[in-house]
Amino acid sequence: MRRLSLLVLAACGSKGIDKEKAATLFTEVTLDTAPGLSGLAVDDEGGLWTAAERDEKAYRITLDDKLVPTVQPWAIEGIPEGTDIEGVAWLGKGRFAFGTEGREDGVSLILIAEERGPKLRVIETIRIPEAKLGLQVKQNHGTEGICGTGQ
Repeated sequence: MRRLSLLVLAACGSKGIDKEKAATLFTEVTLDTAPGLSGLAVDDEGGLWTAAERDEKAYRITLDDKLVPTVQPWAIEGIPEGTDIEGVAWLGKGRFAFGTEGREDGVSLILIAEERGPKLRVIETIRIPEAKLGLQVKQNHGTEGICGTGQ
């Protein structure tokens, strides 16, 4: 079981988290997912999307009025070998962009995927060289967050 807590800037200091104070501000919801969730996006119907870094799965999460979660796993097909999913963006109409970390120096990969039945399928890979990014990209580093709009 994994826990999802929405804490804004809680980990950005050296003081740690005041768990008692956090409990008054946020509701912790337990989710049944693979470990290593990365990224968070919202679809047109209010569902939350996240992805497991190394498990080739995305999850659509909805909460009912009592904050009971429904977690729908989606296998992601076509992820290049050795690539970790790090960020997710909802592009609309069953399309997603995934930020990644890979095993190649000097390049960041963005994966575009579409819903194909009960799975997501990578249909396009966008290679962004570090010269275009304007910063250095090393192995196991890359696009930690991503956002998108439209198609």
